[in-house]
Amino acid sequence: MKLARFGILVLGVALASGCTSRMEVAEGSFEYLEIEERSALIIPEGLEERPQRSQFAIPEKTPGMDGAPKGRFINIRSPRQVLTLAPGSRVDDASQASAISFDSVEGVANLPGWVWAEVERSLEGLGATAIESETERRIVTDRFRIEQYRVPRRGFFNRIRGSRVIVESEQSYVIDMTVPAHRRSATLAVEVADIRWIVDGSVVPSNEMPAQIRRDLEVDLLNTISSNLNQRYMQGRVASAQEAIDIVVGTTSDGQAAFQFDADFNTAWVVFPGVLRELGFEIDDLNQSEGMYYTEYQPGGRRGWIRRIFSRGEQGPLDIPRGTDVTFSVDSVDGVASIVPTINNEPISRERLESWLPAMQNAFRDSDN
Repeated sequence: MKLARFGILVLGVALASGCTSRMEVAEGSFEYLEIEERSALIIPEGLEERPQRSQFAIPEKTPGMDGAPKGRFINIRSPRQVLTLAPGSRVDDASQASAISFDSVEGVANLPGWVWAEVERSLEGLGATAIESETERRIVTDRFRIEQYRVPRRGFFNRIRGSRVIVESEQSYVIDMTVPAHRRSATLAVEVADIRWIVDGSVVPSNEMPAQIRRDLEVDLLNTISSNLNQRYMQGRVASAQEAIDIVVGTTSDGQAAFQFDADFNTAWVVFPGVLRELGFEIDDLNQSEGMYYTEYQPGGRRGWIRRIFSRGEQGPLDIPRGTDVTFSVDSVDGVASIVPTINNEPISRERLESWLPAMQNAFRDSDN
């Protein structure tokens, strides 16, 4: 029975890896690539040749077609899209270029400088070195490698050992930024050149490289920059909110006692995990669409069984037993955020929230988000 189960497991792994390797390749046979080219059709006398429809016209063969990807080397995935993750970002859908624009937003005094600093940080994070640089205008990098992914090496014992094949790309980047005189917007354009695809240390022929690798590399960098800008913007808003937060015990529109402070929902949602950690809560689950954090009170962190036997554990700032499950509801109405904690589906009383207030105020002040 154990052998049978093991055989099924191995078969499942093989099937899964097989499916994974074909995810980007069209299904079916590629025997059409082996068909020999034939001479033009000879029309017998007395028969009239019908004109070809233009939509089915076969293009004339050119020298460039010889090295073009064919069959299983054609990636059928749709091209990656530039994502407008950063505040004020936008994309020209009609353009085929790998580019993204940013417009001025509240809290960013020097938009071009803010964007350019992130370009430099993102390239440094990739391990690229600039060989040409003009601040807020252009960066040209040297050739460098990026690890794209790893795949299991073939062979039963290689799978047991966890041996992997490393797939890398080697390329250089050209990043241009256009800034109008008013400096309230900026546009980044990325071009990748001199691409090589390297599998297990060996360079793959150009006609076997992923068909959309150039676009993917360009878009990946733009999306990294946009995502990092969004993260830094939110961190700045959170830091500003933490400095200005005056948390009190108030009442929601439903008549429930709650911790309240001036903030929109997004700011309150981002701030609160750090507050929970400061108070000694471990987050077990969350649901942003419903504004819920599901937590367990574990000041000092969860303990293993040895620590539970020989140590009483840290005493947290709140008057509830270690291991208590507490659910926190986060909401904001008219710019006032409300946090309602419940235990066993029962909202905590106003008196208890008042006793928790000093610890909550300290947690908001000291939390690191």
